Amino acid sequence: MKKIITTLGCIVALCLHAQTVTTDNTFGTNGISVLSHQTNGNSVINSIVQTDGKIVVTGMRINGANNEEVFTARFNANGTLDTTFANSGYFTSYQDPNAYSANLYLNGNKILIFYPEQGVMIKFNNDGSIDNSFGTNGMITLASTSYQTKDVLIGNYLYAVKNVSSQVILDKIDINSGSVISSSTISGLTQSRGVYSGPNGKLIVKSTNYQSLTTSITLVDTDGNLDTAFGTNGSMVVSSVGSLNELEHTYDYISTDDAQNIIYALSNDNAFTVTFKKYSSNGSLATGFANNGSYVLANAIISGLKTLSNQIYFSGLSLEGGTANLLLGRLNSDGTLDNSFDNDGIYIYNTNASSEWAESFNILSPSSIIVAGEISGTNNDIYVGKFDVTPDLAVSEVDSKESIWFENPLRSNFVYKTKEKISVIELYSAEGKLIKTIKENNQNITELLKGVYVAKIKFENGNIVTKKLIKNYL
Repeated sequence: MKKIITTLGCIVALCLHAQTVTTDNTFGTNGISVLSHQTNGNSVINSIVQTDGKIVVTGMRINGANNEEVFTARFNANGTLDTTFANSGYFTSYQDPNAYSANLYLNGNKILIFYPEQGVMIKFNNDGSIDNSFGTNGMITLASTSYQTKDVLIGNYLYAVKNVSSQVILDKIDINSGSVISSSTISGLTQSRGVYSGPNGKLIVKSTNYQSLTTSITLVDTDGNLDTAFGTNGSMVVSSVGSLNELEHTYDYISTDDAQNIIYALSNDNAFTVTFKKYSSNGSLATGFANNGSYVLANAIISGLKTLSNQIYFSGLSLEGGTANLLLGRLNSDGTLDNSFDNDGIYIYNTNASSEWAESFNILSPSSIIVAGEISGTNNDIYVGKFDVTPDLAVSEVDSKESIWFENPLRSNFVYKTKEKISVIELYSAEGKLIKTIKENNQNITELLKGVYVAKIKFENGNIVTKKLIKNYL
C-alpha cells in the first residue's frame, strides 16, 4: 500500500499529480470483507466509521433460517469482524419486517440508530451492548411512525420531517432523552421526502410535486422558519422529469461544501444517468459549474454524495461494458471530473467474477475511502471495502528527509518540527471531516477527543504530505 507519510527517517515526499485508486490489501481479503448473508434487494445498507477506525454497518439481510432480519454489525479497522461487539459481532434483537432504512450516528462514545419509518431509536454502548439508561432497554418508539428516510443530527438534536394531513412537520428530537422537544409546521409545503444539512447551520427540506413532476428544496432554520432570501420565498425547483414512472425511479442526493454551496445530484435509474448541480447559499444556480450549471454522468447511478475540501465525491454503480460494478468518483469544485483521481475522475472496481455496487461510503481522509454495499454471487452478500487514493510518482521527486516530524501520539498541544515553510496543516477525523486548522506550532488541542486523525500538510513549495496521528490523551 503506497502512502505519503512522514517519519524521523528518510522519506520521499511526492509532488501530487495523478492519483491511483486501489483496494487497501491490508483490509479484509484484498481490500474487501464480506458478510455471507444475502440481502433481499430492498435493504439500504448504511455505515459509519468510529474515531478508532471501526466500521458500523446496518441493514436487512436473510439469516441462516432464510428469514429477513434487521442487523447491525461492526468491523475492526483491519476489516475483520469485531466479535467483541454485541453478540459475536452482530446485534439482531430489534426486528421489524419493514425496517429497510436505518440511519447511523455517533453520540460521544455511544452509537445511535434511527429507523425513521418506524420512529424507533436504539442506543448502544461502544461494545454493542444496549444503553439501558436510554428509554426502555435502550430503545424508544416515538409517537410518529411516518418520518421520511433522511434526517440530520446537529449536536444533541435529531431533525426529522413527517407528512401529516397535507402538512410538513419538522420535529426536533433530543437524542439524550429520546423525546420530541418541538414540532414546527413548514409554511407552503404539503409533503416532504427528507431533510438535509444546509448552508450556515440551516436545514434543506426536499419535496416532490407529483402533478408537475418536479423536485424542490426549501431552506429553513432549525425552528422550521423559511429563509425567504433563498430561491423564491424559501424554495426552488432543482429537477423535473417527463413521466411519473421516471419520477418514481429517480433518487436525489444533497450535500453542502465548505464554501456553503449546495451540491445536488439526481440519479436516474431509468436513463442510467446522474446529473450534478451546484447552487449558492441563496439558491442561485452556479452557471460556471460544468456546462452552464450542470454535469451529466452517463452509464451510472449513485447511492451517495459527499463533499470534502470543496471537492465532490460520489459512490454507486457503473454500467460501463454492460455489467454492474462499484463506482467511486470525484468532481472538482467547478463541476469537471477530477482527472487526478484515478486519471479520469472515475474509479471502477471490477472483479470480473461478480457484480458489486456501493450503497454507503465514508471518506476517512483524502487518501482513504470506506465503502459498504452488496456483491453478487450465489446470493447478494453484504460487503465492506477500503480503497486507497495514492499519489503516483511525479517525474521530479523532492528529497524531504526529516522535512517534518510530529509528536505522535498527540498530547495537549500540536507539536511538530519542519525544515520547510508550511502553508497550512488541516486535521481530519477518521470520517474525513475537517476538525481543525493548525495555525502555529505548539497549538493547544485539548478539545480534541481521543482517536485517530489524519493531518494534511501543505508546504509553500506545493508539496502535500499526509500523516496518520493518534491522540491518546485528553
